[in-house]
Amino acid sequence: MSLYDSFIAGMEKNLDKVGLMTGDNAIKKRFIFGAVLGGILVTYIKPSCMFDNGVPREWKLFHKEGDGITPTWFPWWTVPLFFSMFFGMLV
Repeated sequence: MSLYDSFIAGMEKNLDKVGLMTGDNAIKKRFIFGAVLGGILVTYIKPSCMFDNGVPREWKLFHKEGDGITPTWFPWWTVPLFFSMFFGMLV
């Protein structure tokens, strides 16, 4: 049994039960569902690589040196973005 048969197909069946696999806006609905799910996860887990004492860290690409803030390569919004891309396009 492959990964698709065991995990992805089961996920598609469950998403179809709640109406996220059918209709003209199915991709948009799954994209929003993934973003909300990822946002909830990152809000309550608060990984230390993305947060510093509960405050989101700056993205390293836009960080100004010498301001005393520890930047990160993975800002908090990458988790909702990943989940929305996964649910919206890959499932």
